Amino acid sequence: MTWSGVSPAAHANAMTDNTEPLEPNSSLSGATTPPPHSKPTDLQAAILNDNLAVLDDIRDLPPLPSQATRRIGKRKKISSRGGVLVQLSSWKRPRVVYFESKLEQRVLFVLLARGDVIDLWEQPPLVRYFDDEGQPKHHFIDFYIVLESGRRIAIVVKPAKIAARAKFMRELQNIRTAIRKSFCR
Repeated sequence: MTWSGVSPAAHANAMTDNTEPLEPNSSLSGATTPPPHSKPTDLQAAILNDNLAVLDDIRDLPPLPSQATRRIGKRKKISSRGGVLVQLSSWKRPRVVYFESKLEQRVLFVLLARGDVIDLWEQPPLVRYFDDEGQPKHHFIDFYIVLESGRRIAIVVKPAKIAARAKFMRELQNIRTAIRKSFCR
């Protein structure tokens, strides 16, 4: 129920002291006092107060910083580097998640649109592996996600031209071999 001219906190306070609801500012809304039967029950008022208290607690806290393990380079004139504020249902507070390209940004938005992602980590610790010639190499995974099912997925984002190259596919297989099944924070 929304009443123009009355803040939710003021309305909640008005509901909990067993007085009549506050009248809206008639000059702003032109509305009248709601009928008596629409007054929230004590339980509804308590729930409203609890929800407002939680919102006040969250609003007072800044978002958590990114958990990327490597620094995202500064944005250049032709790049699409940036960050977004993300709140997953399993997180107590929102946090900043960075991306290094328009393609990574698109992948991030697709991941956020999924309903089963409960954790997301951009740029997790590097993976050390050996190439086909036995030379030590390392690679940063772009995203590491955890699904509600418990499945953990490491995601490498590359343009289709690069991803289709046989050399990249061999490199990716070497990286996959190096990642332990328990790869997690």
